[in-house]
Amino acid sequence: MIKLLEGGPTFLEDAWDEEDYNLWSLLPGKGRNSTRLYMQLMYSLIRANGCKWLVELGCYLGLTSSVLALAAKKNEGHLWVFDNGSAQPEGKHPLQHADERLQNLGLTKWVTLTDCPSTHAPAAGGFDFVFVDADHSYEGVSKDWEAWNGRVKVGGFMAFHDLMDPEGVSRWAHDTFPRQGWEYLALPGDCGLLLCRKVDM
Repeated sequence: MIKLLEGGPTFLEDAWDEEDYNLWSLLPGKGRNSTRLYMQLMYSLIRANGCKWLVELGCYLGLTSSVLALAAKKNEGHLWVFDNGSAQPEGKHPLQHADERLQNLGLTKWVTLTDCPSTHAPAAGGFDFVFVDADHSYEGVSKDWEAWNGRVKVGGFMAFHDLMDPEGVSRWAHDTFPRQGWEYLALPGDCGLLLCRKVDM
C-alpha cells in the first residue's frame, strides 16, 4: 500500500480548485493516449502527497513539464528540468519548447531549465518526485537510475516513462530494478509507466 508522505495529504476541499480539475487545458491538441492520462495520475499523486521538490529528466515538447510545473506551483515547491537536446523535436531544443509553453502558461517562476545530460544529478538530495523520460535505452535508464535513486527521499517517488519498450525500460525493470527498498506499480498502455515509491530500507 502506498502511504502518504509526512505532513498529510493536501487533498482537502478548500485546497483544490478548477486548475486541479482541468489539466486537459495544459495539453493542446486532441490526442488521447495513456501518457496523457498518466500525466493526470502523476499530478494527482504529487498534489495529494504534498510533494514539493520535483525533477523531470527529458522534456521533449514540454507537455509533462507544464503539468509538473503546475503541481509544483500548487504545492509551493519547484521543478527542475534536465535535457541536453539530443532529440530536436520540430527542429528546436526541447528546453525551448518547454520554456515557450511554460511562459504561455505563466509557470516559469516555479521551474529551472538546465541544458545538460540527465545523469548530471546535483550533489544534494531530498527530492520528492523524479520523472524519468530521457534516454529510453536499457543503458540510458540504468544510468539515470544510478544517478538519481539515491537523491529521492524515503517516501518519495520515481516514475519511468515508456515502460512498454521491450528492449529499454521494460527490460531494465524486469532484469535490474531492485526488489528491496522500493514499491512499484507497472501501468500498461501505448507507452506505459513504471511508478515507484521509496520505502525504508
